[in-house]
Amino acid sequence: MKENLPKVKYRVPEATYLAWLDFRAYGFSTQQLKTLIHQKGKVATDDGTMFGPNGEGDGFHRLNFACPKSLLEKALNQIAYAINSSDLKP
Repeated sequence: MKENLPKVKYRVPEATYLAWLDFRAYGFSTQQLKTLIHQKGKVATDDGTMFGPNGEGDGFHRLNFACPKSLLEKALNQIAYAINSSDLKP
């Protein structure tokens, strides 16, 4: 994350297999970010708006990382590629 998506904020969860990724620094709308992550990156995440007041606003996505490390690395690389190669304008 630090290397390929340096603007994403992430806090190590204490007792869960779910990560909140904060993409707000990239400036994309909720729809733009969904398009990039889901369609271009081919990774399924949940955007923050579906989780109520604590997840409201553009830029938050929840990622389930209960999977083999190799699969997680692949997903994060796909997200990084989608964000970093985007021609969408925030």
